[in-house]
Amino acid sequence: MPRQAPCSFARTEIAVLLVGQSVYVYYDTTGEGRFDLLLVDEKSNGKPDAVYRIDADGALKPDPTLKPAFDIDASLLPKPEWKARLGYITSVLKPSELFLVRAIGNTNVDSTSAIAPDLQVLCKKGSIAIDGDGDGLSDSVRCENLYSRAIVLDADHDGLSKIPPGNSADAIVASKDFDARAAIVEQAGSIWALYDTTGDRRAELALHAPRGFDSSVVLEAFRKDANGQFVTAPDQLGRLLLRPYVAGAHSKGLLQRYGVLAKDDGLGSFPDPADPLFGFHYRKSAKFPNHIIESQAGRLSSAYLADLDGDTKAHVGETPEQIVKRGAFDAEFGVYARYGRLWTYYDTDADNVFDLVLFASTLGPHPQVTAAYRVDEKKRTVAAAPEFVGMPMLRHRAIFKDDALNKKLAMALGELFSTGVEP
Repeated sequence: MPRQAPCSFARTEIAVLLVGQSVYVYYDTTGEGRFDLLLVDEKSNGKPDAVYRIDADGALKPDPTLKPAFDIDASLLPKPEWKARLGYITSVLKPSELFLVRAIGNTNVDSTSAIAPDLQVLCKKGSIAIDGDGDGLSDSVRCENLYSRAIVLDADHDGLSKIPPGNSADAIVASKDFDARAAIVEQAGSIWALYDTTGDRRAELALHAPRGFDSSVVLEAFRKDANGQFVTAPDQLGRLLLRPYVAGAHSKGLLQRYGVLAKDDGLGSFPDPADPLFGFHYRKSAKFPNHIIESQAGRLSSAYLADLDGDTKAHVGETPEQIVKRGAFDAEFGVYARYGRLWTYYDTDADNVFDLVLFASTLGPHPQVTAAYRVDEKKRTVAAAPEFVGMPMLRHRAIFKDDALNKKLAMALGELFSTGVEP
């Protein structure tokens, strides 16, 4: 935790500092021009875990008597006009980190429409047309304000192409000709991908990832319901943030400039366990010689692929990395861990395609399923499998149709992991 308050700037009554997963909110509660109160939100959930008074020298002293309900609390400000101004500022913070949404009192995020921004509001003034794919025609809009930066994609090229790159796009953004199929919005520690899935010029799907080592994976997701309200969308967790097949095929060339793209909206919408940071090699195994391959990148990334029935056809002298690159390693089970998250993949019918994916948003000795999916690779579709949520990630009971593979998987898991395996 910061030992002292940050420098107080003239006419600054609130400061929000993000450090890792913690949030620190400083207040000038007296109007004397310095911060005298600090709220500490260790979980970044919008509710203070500790309150400190700050003396004139910047020293912190716990104040157990003050118990604000939220991080952003207008009642802590001394002047009515400041409270009103805070209300206005928080109204334009969208899309902000979810702690800010919760912090101003919208604790029921399942029924709030304040989760995602209205792009016509965000880009109402100062928007600039840009050429994202280099063909000489405008296809995107860049919008910036004090709190947010956004790139809005006209994936169909049916509106912005009328405006030369570099010119103002304010007029067309406000018109019915602006068909924004996708947008990427950055603010503080957040990245949002917003998708218009129906063509009505409004975002129906809002995917959120924290900025950091790996901002390509969705950790919170929301979808509009029949009443036009955003509700949680658990069928998006653990999948890739940038999804051109949600936004429309034309968006692929534009989205690829901004990060890792989903290859399709089926199995390709998940991180690929056969495409980690470093190459594969055989893992020493008495029970599965040359049937388990692994890739290790220190604490950042690791992957295992297990050919439980041993039917991979390798060429003479071929390395594991070469086998994986040509798509010939026939794995019935895969594990991919990166940046504190975990995926397990199962080919339950042994047809050489993973059809069950489990995701854990946090690692630990006994990781549990946060979200689970059945994959139909022929249709390139994914369906949520909520029956697995809360169960161990490293499963082996009744996974495969062939029970002999279940037994082999139990042995392989016993070799690979010392904890967390389903009993």
